[in-house]
Amino acid sequence: MPYPLVSVIIPTYQRANFLAKAIESVLNQTYPYIELIVV
Repeated sequence: MPYPLVSVIIPTYQRANFLAKAIESVLNQTYPYIELIVV
């Protein structure tokens, strides 16, 4: 059975200074099946 896909949704508005850190945090996870959606 394949591993489930985990969706991470980051809503943001005028928070560019936090966005880079949030994206970096998601990309540094060890779980390989992640989709990242920034809204």
